[in-house]
Order: sequence, then structure tokens, then C-alpha cells
Amino acid sequence: NTVYRLESGTGTTEGVFAISKRRIESNIPDISRASMVAAVYPCNWDATYDESTKTISGVKLPASYNLNIIGTTTKAPMAYIGSEGKVLFKNVGALVKVEVSNVPSSYNSVELSSATSKLSGNYKISFDNNGVPVASMTDDAANGNSVTFVVSDANRSFYFPILPGTYTDLTVKTKGESVEPI
Repeated sequence: NTVYRLESGTGTTEGVFAISKRRIESNIPDISRASMVAAVYPCNWDATYDESTKTISGVKLPASYNLNIIGTTTKAPMAYIGSEGKVLFKNVGALVKVEVSNVPSSYNSVELSSATSKLSGNYKISFDNNGVPVASMTDDAANGNSVTFVVSDANRSFYFPILPGTYTDLTVKTKGESVEPI
């Protein structure tokens, strides 16, 4: 999991990536000439690849995302298994879009939850013989995700990353301190 930046190819199906200057400046060894075997996006420093089982572990869907923190992302997971020096990410997750409006100022979060499906926690990514990534949850994490937002941003869309599956009981709530969820 090296931080790369998209150098060209925006809006197309292929892109050229270059090693991030930020990574070099942080005194982490230059691995730009290393052969890459697997990668996961968004970047996750704890992810590890096991060649014998062709799996990526150490990846997690957080239980909350704080939109007050600059740089916080809510992006669908993607993964790649190396071949011919090209980075070709494929989706292993999806996004659920929630639009909120007219939320009273006493409410400061939006929560997507399920009584029967895990929406957050540790998961692993396995690659089939064609290099297609498949994600599955690996723990009994809480069944929920929440996004904290600034009151001035109450009229907006939120994107919750989830793993592919059939979800039959998703619930959306807005919450705040000392108020009933709606």
C-alpha cells in the first residue's frame, strides 16, 4: 500500500500513477522500483497480501466517518492483483447514497444501519483465477455505519461504502445529542 497519485487518465478506464511526493518526504523507504503484487484502495497501511492464498487481509470498513476532518474519504473499496506492471483496480465494494435536507441544527450525524447485515468491520479480499477480487466480512463487528457532518452541511449527500450483497432492511437515521433520532 503505497500512496500514488493519478498522473494522467482522469475520466477514462485507464490511468498512469506516480509515487506520491508526500510518501517520499515522510522518510518511508522509496519502493518505486519494487514489484507490486497486490494493492487496495483507499490506501490502508495495515493491509497485507498472502501470495499462497491470494488474499488481502487487514482491511476494514470503519464504523464512522468524521466529515469534519480534512481528507476523510468515503470511497468504495477497490483491489488489484499485479500483472505486467499495470495497476488496474476493480471494485470490491459499492456505495449507498443518502440525501438529507431540512435537518434541524440539533442533529449532527446520519447513520445507515441494518439489523441483519454487517456494514462495518474487518474484511478480506480474495482473488479468483481471473484476478477478480471478492470481498467478505471476517468478524462480528457492529451492524452500522455513521457519518458525522457539520450543521452547515446538513443539506447534502452522504456515501456509505458497503460490501456487495443483498440488503433488505437498511435504515437511515439522523441523530444528535439530547434529541430523539429521526
